[in-house]
Amino acid sequence: MITRSTVRLRTEDAIYLRPERVVEELPATARTARDLNALLKISSAIGSLRSVPELQAALFKLILEVIPAEREAILLKDIGGADVFSSVCGWNSLLGPIDSIKVSQTITNQVMREGVALLSNDLLTTEGLGSAPSLVEARICSVLCVPLASGNKTLGVIYLDTSNGTARFDENHLQLITAIASISAAAFENAKLQVQSNLTTIKAQQENVDLANEVYASTQNNYKLGLASLTDLLDSETSLTEAQNNYNEALLQYKLAELDIIKSNGNLKNLLN
Repeated sequence: MITRSTVRLRTEDAIYLRPERVVEELPATARTARDLNALLKISSAIGSLRSVPELQAALFKLILEVIPAEREAILLKDIGGADVFSSVCGWNSLLGPIDSIKVSQTITNQVMREGVALLSNDLLTTEGLGSAPSLVEARICSVLCVPLASGNKTLGVIYLDTSNGTARFDENHLQLITAIASISAAAFENAKLQVQSNLTTIKAQQENVDLANEVYASTQNNYKLGLASLTDLLDSETSLTEAQNNYNEALLQYKLAELDIIKSNGNLKNLLN
């Protein structure tokens, strides 16, 4: 506890991620049962999703079922890059997806840097946060921000806020969103790694095309000289066609994954300009 209205939580201290502590420390209430069911639902839902936009949309909707946020955002950084957010996707509880969302850079950068979840109420009186223009302008009174961490890597953060003074976040919400972020982090990492995997596949398929071209050219030359049969020529031509088709398929998958990243950045409309 930092102040009366500000709480930090390390992932390793999250009760919902320690089954033995759930029984010992959480009361057997309807809220606890609802939260546990929500975690099971989220874990099951994201297991079948492979793209970043799908993960973001699913999480936004599921989080709102258990946490009274007005605005949500998922901020991701490039894999292996600096701690700079390359993707910011927002959601409004009333409007749904929003193209642009202003979040507190003070809070998101702090959570990203320290890897510790943060709950803050009464923001205007909290040292270091009350002067944040984004919070003052939106009249935000309560914020939750948690790291998306997979192993020792912090991939980004989940950010929630509300201006509703009667629906402030509490420590149970902090515990819950920390567990949700921990469950979701691996799925986000796998989705972004898929893009890198597609690039590797493209390179390999291009090498196969080059080799098939060489074999076909050599076989064609040998056929003209009477050193190769028509069957040999047709087989090499078929191999070349297959290699080209495999390359085109790999390129298509990469472009689709790339489109997902553009969509998650909120830049899809720019492609139409």
